[in-house]
This record gives sequence, C-alpha cells and structure tokens, in this order.
Amino acid sequence: MNHRAAFPSAPSYEIESIENEMLLLGAKCVLLTVSSENVEQRMQSRNPHEWRSKSENEVRKSAEEFIQTQSELRKQSNLSILPTIEINTDQKDWIAYANQIMDFIG
Repeated sequence: MNHRAAFPSAPSYEIESIENEMLLLGAKCVLLTVSSENVEQRMQSRNPHEWRSKSENEVRKSAEEFIQTQSELRKQSNLSILPTIEINTDQKDWIAYANQIMDFIG
C-alpha cells in the first residue's frame, strides 16, 4: 500500500494501472498492524535505549504518527484491487503470522 499512501494525489488511473500490472504478476499485500492501545509499548520494546531519553510527549507523538500511518495504509488497502489480508501482531506470535502469510500467498 506504500505506492498509494506515498502518492495520495496521484491520479487514480495511474495507481490502478500500477496495481493491474502488480496483479498480473501475482502480487498480494499483507498489512501487519498493532492495536492502537499497544503502539507505544511496542515501539519502545524494539529499541528501548533509543526511547529512554524521549519525553512522554515525544513518545505519544510518535505513537500518534504510527497510528495515523497505519490507518492510512488500512484505508488504502480497502481501495486497492490487490488481494490483501491484515494481521494484527499484538500477540507477537511470529510463527503463526508467517503461517498465515504462507497460506495467503499460496
């Protein structure tokens, strides 16, 4: 969905043309998400040392930006012709997610 989110003002026929080519190549999309209430914790768990010096306001702002981007990607996936699944990764069950993806891509 990056092609849609990165160029929101691009004419729809250009996006649709790109997606038609991708579809012919067998492209599918997997959108990995995190629940809004878990975003701050997940962001900080990746690189804890990078977040220690940040204020609560900075952490909150980063989380809000992440949530907004995730929301935009979700919106764009609904507009896309590409087959898409959304997988919530709150449980961090990476093996299960990998299996879901493998089942989806066939």
